[in-house]
Amino acid sequence: MKTIYVRKLKKKDQWISESTWDIIDQRAEVKILVDRHEDNTTCTTEYLDYLKAQHKRLDKQVKTRTRNDKRMYLETIDDQTEVATRWGDSRTVYPIKKELAGISKASSNQVENKEGILLNQTDDII
Repeated sequence: MKTIYVRKLKKKDQWISESTWDIIDQRAEVKILVDRHEDNTTCTTEYLDYLKAQHKRLDKQVKTRTRNDKRMYLETIDDQTEVATRWGDSRTVYPIKKELAGISKASSNQVENKEGILLNQTDDII
């Protein structure tokens, strides 16, 4: 029986390339094998050492590739920002700036009374 893993893409993970995702999936499969064979007493230690070495090698590749993917993503964003700045296009520059700085819209702090009713007027809140 083969288990299928579904990779969930988050907004912050979209800069990772597809080839890096493939290696991440391979690393996850090897990790499952390592965990399964660590509990199994009939497994040879040589095979377990081989699996651990393979996981370590894949882990190193994932870290290197994600670092390179991030660098390439930031260079692309930098180029877009430079071109937009040269043309005076602030509509492009400011969203990029906010994304890189991690600035989000301020959340409204809503106040409720003891019964759970939302208070709208400042006199009611005070």
